[in-house]
Amino acid sequence: MKKLLLTLSFIIGITTVSFGQVPEVSVLTDGRMDAIYNKISKKWEYFKNNETQTFFEIYEKLSIVKHIKPSSTSIYFIKGKPRIDKESNEIRLHLVNDEGKEFGLRWAFNHNNIQITPYDSDAATVVYKIKKTWTEEE
Repeated sequence: MKKLLLTLSFIIGITTVSFGQVPEVSVLTDGRMDAIYNKISKKWEYFKNNETQTFFEIYEKLSIVKHIKPSSTSIYFIKGKPRIDKESNEIRLHLVNDEGKEFGLRWAFNHNNIQITPYDSDAATVVYKIKKTWTEEE
């Protein structure tokens, strides 16, 4: 636990130095589930579960989402405006990584998760379970 807190403190410090800003929203995840979509049952089938914690930072002013994993860090640019679905209590973002690959990010508040799906594959997705969320004011 102490190691995790030190690691997160280091990551937040590096991010502040790198971008010169504190993220507007930060999310700590508590695991990842990979899934494929079964077109017959019309349901996601989860086939891989990983308990590794990751960290999302959302810089709305810079139009950037940063995803920090134990082995790497990914930067996604937010394309267009966020879509807010009040009925399903979700926020959807259109993301583009530095290689030009496009992704959909769905933050489902009712399910307490973030789902990232590559646009070139409607049959695969990754779901991250949210452990904690905070904003720059907190």
